[in-house]
Amino acid sequence: MQTCWQQQAEDTGAIILGVMMDGAQPGSIASWVGAYGTSYPMVADPTDSLSGGLNGGYPTYPVIGPDMVIQNIDLFPFSCTGLGGYL
Repeated sequence: MQTCWQQQAEDTGAIILGVMMDGAQPGSIASWVGAYGTSYPMVADPTDSLSGGLNGGYPTYPVIGPDMVIQNIDLFPFSCTGLGGYL
């Protein structure tokens, strides 16, 4: 996802947003970034408020268009090429 983020952000202005769940705290993000070197924006959802929208489990890759309408409930398996089809 990191490579896709770098390509799409530069080429199309797309945003990839990582959401850490399962009780994740803001410090969990720092650990993830340190371990994986990601630079796309990430937020923590410590109360799992988004879990009701999951399409069957983790990871889930919803695609939201510029009009804030869900274009694909789960782009799994994730591919940058597949994401590009929505941009």
